[in-house]
Amino acid sequence: TNVWRVILMAQFTPLGGGIDNITKQTSSDPTPKANELWAQIVGRSVTQYDELPTGVTEDTTVSHSLHANTVTSVHASNGVVYSASDDSTVIAVDATDGSELWSHSLHTYDVNSVHASNGVVYSGGNDDTVKAVDATDGTELWSHNLHVSNIVYSVHAPNGVVYSGSQDTVKAADANDGTQIWSHSLHSDALNSLHPSTGGVCSAVYQT
Repeated sequence: TNVWRVILMAQFTPLGGGIDNITKQTSSDPTPKANELWAQIVGRSVTQYDELPTGVTEDTTVSHSLHANTVTSVHASNGVVYSASDDSTVIAVDATDGSELWSHSLHTYDVNSVHASNGVVYSGGNDDTVKAVDATDGTELWSHNLHVSNIVYSVHAPNGVVYSGSQDTVKAADANDGTQIWSHSLHSDALNSLHPSTGGVCSAVYQT
């Protein structure tokens, strides 16, 4: 049983059927605290629990401490857990035991978002870039800096298009080479989350 302990990032809304935009922490306490949950990762499926599932103990849960600093984003795909961190790295681990498969430090600053789709892992960060790497070994396929001088906060890549959000813009790029398809600047504040759905792309900003 592959069970991970995770904690929701405060600036994002609760999980909506995925494991994006969460950070993971380990604890000796099997009861989640505020904003915490347990997640079971099997292939592309993520099941959420309010407490440690029956038959699973803290000793048998999966975790790793491969990042040097705070984990900013996690995505699970095909038995692999990809994570991004403000240590400028993206790391891929086996979902069954947390062992490292590969890592890259292609970003020069914090990495804020990671998303895997169709054998490619996409990431965006404080260096204003979106990068695409091979999901099997982390080698770079392409990179774009369409968000010139704007931190990239969120990346999603369904159906051959890579959507990314920065401080005030949302951009769509071709998943094959990163060339821009369209862009909008409808937001007036830093964009924290976006999610493509049938017929459109939902995006949101965090305001206090």
